[in-house]
Amino acid sequence: LAALPEEPTCPPARDRVRGGPDDTTQGSPPYAVPAGNSRRPAGAAATAPRWQPAARAAALVGGGLALVIVAAAVAVGLYLHTPSAGSATPPRSDGPAAMSTLPGGFGIPTVTSGCPASSVRIAAARCPKDPECWQGTVDINGSVSAQSQSCSQPHSWETFAIGILPADVATFDQDIVSANPAIRAVCSLPVLLRSRVGRARLIPRKDWQIQVMPPDEVAFDSGARAYRCIAATLSGPYLPTPEFGR
Repeated sequence: LAALPEEPTCPPARDRVRGGPDDTTQGSPPYAVPAGNSRRPAGAAATAPRWQPAARAAALVGGGLALVIVAAAVAVGLYLHTPSAGSATPPRSDGPAAMSTLPGGFGIPTVTSGCPASSVRIAAARCPKDPECWQGTVDINGSVSAQSQSCSQPHSWETFAIGILPADVATFDQDIVSANPAIRAVCSLPVLLRSRVGRARLIPRKDWQIQVMPPDEVAFDSGARAYRCIAATLSGPYLPTPEFGR
């Protein structure tokens, strides 16, 4: 309240300007209309009401309180919608997105020791730690998927190498992925032949077929980037045992 300007005081009578339309007596207050004369000069605007000190103080306090409330609401909204430092949304425990968050983003435990695919330096590929087998593959507009199958049961395909899509391969389309030079080097017949174990060594090289299996469309959209090199034989519809290992 001490900071509020004081109400103006009336100037001394000797400083008043005479001759104004309402200046009829020397002792009347400045700008006042004499008693009994309610006439306002033509064209004169109505005098705006002045704020009294108490009313002005109340308005300032009320306005300041409103600003404080708005600022508090904005702060609360920012707090609720801004993640704290170092926090992250925890991944789901199932589905393709969860698979991509496993060690190295491969989706399964992998190894490099005794793994022929890891010798392809330009690809940084690996081998499954445990055998990984599949039923027949399904290709829908370049999106390839396969149903997992226990390797102790007859199966059509088996994984002999696994890698991460290069940065310049931003698609799930099998044709585009298979044409990448690094992926072609990993999913090659020489790598397949060096990956065989047991009876698989007896199968002629001409009887092997290779397919690149990128993450399917759903898995790719969820963040999965691991591709697989899988193999099957032309001599029979099923592989009875795990054919690749270390």
